[in-house]
Amino acid sequence: MEEVSEYYQNRGCFSELISLMESGLGLERAHMGIFTELGVLYARYRPEKLMEHIKLFSTRLNIPKLIRACDEQQHWKELTYLYIQYDEFDNAATTIMNHSPEAWDHMQFKDVVVKVANVELYYKAVHFYLQEHPDLINDLLNVIALRVDHTRVVDIMRKVHFVIYRVMFLLLPLFLESWCLGRVLSVISYSHLQLYEFQAGHLRLIKPYMVAVQSNNVSAVNEALNEIYIEEEDYDRLHESIELHDNFDQIGLAQKVSLNFKE
Repeated sequence: MEEVSEYYQNRGCFSELISLMESGLGLERAHMGIFTELGVLYARYRPEKLMEHIKLFSTRLNIPKLIRACDEQQHWKELTYLYIQYDEFDNAATTIMNHSPEAWDHMQFKDVVVKVANVELYYKAVHFYLQEHPDLINDLLNVIALRVDHTRVVDIMRKVHFVIYRVMFLLLPLFLESWCLGRVLSVISYSHLQLYEFQAGHLRLIKPYMVAVQSNNVSAVNEALNEIYIEEEDYDRLHESIELHDNFDQIGLAQKVSLNFKE
């Protein structure tokens, strides 16, 4: 089969070869090689027919061979579908995230991510949704809530805060060159407040998720929600959170409440 295909392709007879292969699909005992080779040809020369072919004949394909062809030709959506059919969910999730403009579909990704074996892909997915689909991040987190470390998820949401703070620290010498020390100190003080607000803003993005998992009484979740309630001045919810979930930094909370009242 491969020799025949190579013979036609070397002579540029792509259409004739595809027609020949298509005519063989209707044979009563058509060999798997015909379905697979036709899929490879579609991947190279007729990509608009590829997905339909894969879906119609997924059980009659040599999937590893077609996976290689789709990878070589950069057909990411079709590659993802083949990985799913072959139960390679880690590769499917990775392909979706690495080639999201073509491969990403929210419902499909949720179905895939709960089946991955590598737990690090959960956190890569959180980063991915934070960057590309923040409006859907709670929906994702609800699906993987039983599989993730809640502390680590909260830390991911705080990460932008630390990155920005480090950048400002590196820029401090530039401030010293042009401003007086008092002005610099006032800017730094103001920046701390702004950074705290920015951090709480990112935490608010996953507030529904944190509320849903707070029954686990994880300190990072409790403290994040308490920060949000302070920022929102929702002291009823803050009181309820403190009463029902006692695993948090009490001194740190008191300082944050005091700082909020001073503002």
